[in-house]
Amino acid sequence: MVAIVAEDEVFAHRLRAVLSDGGIDTVGVVGTSDDLLENLKPEVIVHAGPYEGSGLARRKDVFAAQIVEIVSEATPRHVRAALNAGVLGIVCDADVESCLATAVHAVCSGQLVLPRAVASTMAQPSLSAREKQVLGLVVMGLSNGEIARTLHVAETTVKSHLTSSFRKLGVRTRSEATLRILDPATGLGLGILAVTDNGLEAPASRG
Repeated sequence: MVAIVAEDEVFAHRLRAVLSDGGIDTVGVVGTSDDLLENLKPEVIVHAGPYEGSGLARRKDVFAAQIVEIVSEATPRHVRAALNAGVLGIVCDADVESCLATAVHAVCSGQLVLPRAVASTMAQPSLSAREKQVLGLVVMGLSNGEIARTLHVAETTVKSHLTSSFRKLGVRTRSEATLRILDPATGLGLGILAVTDNGLEAPASRG
């Protein structure tokens, strides 16, 4: 049984029809997650509209339901935030007819569902040795100018490496990059930082 959270009534009707065609019962349709009633007891919450982050995660805890989010565009940054909030399925609105029912069945079985276009970007990024070195120095708190002086390169070169590595990591800022690298769940730090007697150390450059 599924509860639909969608502010757009027309879109909510579309979602309900798609789920019905897929043999899935809808127990309720509400405008926001705050409108959900405890007596609905949905197994899955299909959420469409502005992303609610931790607020949606709290609703998940209350209803013990899995969450499938409908998005207009799935970016690595958004997907990572959604997964951190407890979302198990992400479906682009253009793929609702072909994918939504399947996604609901999958998350009920404990599977993670992501659009194919973004799934590959969630894998370990392929960083060059120099990109890893620059990122390691970022984690250590060095500015672009300090990194340039440390590596004996131009500051524009540092900026170029950061732009490339941020794109590969699916982040926008130094703080986001640092959090992702230091998150033990990603395993990224193992290839970027080394632990020495002096603390964290960026890997040596290979040229």
